[in-house]
Amino acid sequence: MSKLAARRKQGEGTLADVAANIAPPVNTVNDDSAKLYGQSAKAPDISELDVAEIGNNPNQVRTEFDEEEITHLANSIRDNGQLMPIVVRINDEGGYELVAGERRLRAHKLLKKPTIFAIVTQSTTSPRTLSLIENVQRVQLNCLELASGLRQLIDEGGYTQRKAAEIVGMNENSVTKQLGVLALPEDILSEYPKYAEIISRSTLIELADIKDETVLRSLWERAKEGALSRTDIRNAMRAISKPKKQSVADGNTLKLLVSSINKINAHVDTISNVREHLAPDHVKMLEALRARIDELLGR
Repeated sequence: MSKLAARRKQGEGTLADVAANIAPPVNTVNDDSAKLYGQSAKAPDISELDVAEIGNNPNQVRTEFDEEEITHLANSIRDNGQLMPIVVRINDEGGYELVAGERRLRAHKLLKKPTIFAIVTQSTTSPRTLSLIENVQRVQLNCLELASGLRQLIDEGGYTQRKAAEIVGMNENSVTKQLGVLALPEDILSEYPKYAEIISRSTLIELADIKDETVLRSLWERAKEGALSRTDIRNAMRAISKPKKQSVADGNTLKLLVSSINKINAHVDTISNVREHLAPDHVKMLEALRARIDELLGR
């Protein structure tokens, strides 16, 4: 049997155990996703493939892999076996190309296992689109990775937000909110991965709704310190949206203003008449007064 051919072992030994451990597809597989992956929504077709014949996924949108997590996964696979197959497609140049399951493949390589259980997709959907779908369905993605994956899925797959939501198992409103994260300032998006463990997905989504950049940046600094609650964000949003009351001066206040300005003018006239007697200290006092008037006028 050639290396490229899938070695079918369904119903035999550990592979049967793997198949038995896969949750019933009727409840977990979206029909749209099943069509995209070229699989029946009723039963996956599992093969055992040589690890050495599976190339890396060139369309991987996940940017970071925690080596400690890979080690933990490898230990779990060593002790309990592989409970979920990876997804691959046949490479036109020979071998296979990974579509989904990079952490599992890395764990197998770490264990130096020669083979791995896989679903060989016959889908005509582009590998990048399949990879994007697989990535946005992962719970391990941080908020920014998920938002970026959804945006790429919509742009490159040509899907509407509603269709993309159906494919990845999210509701349309959630997809809309998630995409809103990408509107945050670039420097905040750049900083976020460092604080992803202390800034929740819901917090980042709500921060994206803050339109006042000064308020946003103040809240962001607090979020990085782990000192920002959702209540804080909502209070800030209410304060921003609350219309500012314009004070209306009563008649007595207006009279007082006019009287005070007239007195200032009269005093200036008096000083002007004796300006030749101004000492350096007097000049400093007048400059300070001018600065106060400029401040009062918002200059």
